[in-house]
Amino acid sequence: MDSSYGGNGSGEEETSNSQKGKKQYHRHSTQQIQQLEAFYKECPHPDKNQRQQLSRELGLDQKQIKFWFQNKRTQIKAQNERADNNALRAENERIHCENLAMQEALKKHHLSFL
Repeated sequence: MDSSYGGNGSGEEETSNSQKGKKQYHRHSTQQIQQLEAFYKECPHPDKNQRQQLSRELGLDQKQIKFWFQNKRTQIKAQNERADNNALRAENERIHCENLAMQEALKKHHLSFL
């Protein structure tokens, strides 16, 4: 673990910002997240004007809004890929079992002719 991290793990902003390039850590409030989530349901790709309006309403920097939406889209994409992979895994298992059953039936059928 990096010993230069000044956060306390509570989600509060860092107190030590002396290293060059070190950004302050910020978690959005529950209310901000609820508003962002609600807006995301209506419009997952807000334009610059929509991001500016959200920025003013939520008291966040425009870049924070932009990155929140990017991260949210990435998160949703990953969730969908996991769900698709799970469905494919289950289908593959079903087909595999069906294949084994058919092979077994063919063996029995072949043996009955011998």
